[in-house]
Amino acid sequence: MLSKQWVASICRLTAPSQSLQVDGRSADRDALTAERTLPCSSHRPPSDTIWPTTSTELRLGEGAWRARDTPTAFRSRCDDEAVLTDEPQQAHLALVPVLDTSRPNFRAVGWRVVTAAERLQELQRRIPDLADEWTGHPVVRARKETPDQFELSLEDWSRSQSASARTLTYLASEVLHHARTALDYCAYHLVWLDSGAARSGTKFPLVNEASKWGKEKRRSIPGVTAEHAEWIGEIQPFTGTDWSGWLLELSNRDKHHTAAEVVPTYRCRVNPAERFADPLGDAAYFGFQVEDSRLELNIAPAMTDPARGAGLPLEATLAGILHGVVDLSNRFLTEIGYTPIEFSTPGHQSS
Repeated sequence: MLSKQWVASICRLTAPSQSLQVDGRSADRDALTAERTLPCSSHRPPSDTIWPTTSTELRLGEGAWRARDTPTAFRSRCDDEAVLTDEPQQAHLALVPVLDTSRPNFRAVGWRVVTAAERLQELQRRIPDLADEWTGHPVVRARKETPDQFELSLEDWSRSQSASARTLTYLASEVLHHARTALDYCAYHLVWLDSGAARSGTKFPLVNEASKWGKEKRRSIPGVTAEHAEWIGEIQPFTGTDWSGWLLELSNRDKHHTAAEVVPTYRCRVNPAERFADPLGDAAYFGFQVEDSRLELNIAPAMTDPARGAGLPLEATLAGILHGVVDLSNRFLTEIGYTPIEFSTPGHQSS
């Protein structure tokens, strides 16, 4: 297992091949078209020469979700005005992706998940360096008349925390965006697959109250089969599913109001029986020896009420959301015939 590391979104172009398949089936799902100017020579190739093409592998965690592109059309031609010689001339190549929109296509679900994992990986990679920028030392004190009511503050608190918090906040925001969008893609193509027609206005429904589920289901995913609607209903926030509840609260605030915030939280231990002079020099206070101080990063809905606490653990929450998205998406992908997404974090693997 890879510890807190992913190999995410490895794209590999292979040499032209004579045959190509998409998840074990004929390659007619997506197309890449290209126009190629071949070296001009005395031997001019047919103008309609076609070479089938490339494959793309999207790898996540220890496994891979493989999406095979269909043949890229390389149309060869020579400039009619060019002087034909035996020496190779400059060749020009252009690839233009063309998404097949004539049928349901679930491949973009996997791409969104891969992108979300990349952003989470970058966030985890940057945490150690950015955490060092939160300079300052925890100070624990209490008023002499209320010695059991501790106050935690920071000495020499640095303003550099603001830029660091924004960096992590926007990376977390992108994880939430791509995770929610992957579910919306899944809903759109599932409605198309089950009902036989593409429909506008679809979205992946997430509701907190069971009484609202029926109406939201009919509005957001019209025409899906009873079984597929049941799968989506099983992970609704009102069922007590943690990851969908986190995603609903965090992504709604992040999308419509202001970014879900990465909140630095200091924790430490003190011995109430050992009192010292106030480290900040106020005679009305006691000071206490700080032990085992550490910085934790949480994610909280922006403008949240401080009474609700400092939010949810940053890394565990984002990873939990991604695992939930992958687990649900794989139920649909494998039923349709796609290779499942494989995604792992320490102590948890989705496949």
